[in-house]
Amino acid sequence: MNIKKTNQIKASPQIRIPRDLYTELLFRDFTGTQSFLLMHIARYQFGFNKLKCCLCNRTELCYTGLDKSAVSKGIKFLVDSCVLLEGEESFEINTQIDKWLIPIKSTADRSRFESIETYHILKQAELINNQQKNDL
Repeated sequence: MNIKKTNQIKASPQIRIPRDLYTELLFRDFTGTQSFLLMHIARYQFGFNKLKCCLCNRTELCYTGLDKSAVSKGIKFLVDSCVLLEGEESFEINTQIDKWLIPIKSTADRSRFESIETYHILKQAELINNQQKNDL
């Protein structure tokens, strides 16, 4: 089978979601369906380095295994809560986090999370530094 090479947009092997946005996605009180929809939209928004997730229609989100009514309700709620911005054929995660109307989880401990995150960042820097010393 011959495969023609075309000018295709390729997804990055890593999705670079802004750290503050990703942290908010963890801390906000989303349902499982809402989280699933946000991860799917983030995949096509940030994974392709686009400003928006372009969809021909909402039924494309049903291919992820969610039923049509769950997708419609989830999208409507996220748009009404200012988490998603909706265009004619696109969605984008609103990066103005202060506009989101979703409460923070009552069990969330942001200061503890940030101290753990800082620890891991410093540990990673230490590992890289040690690796560079060993390479010399």
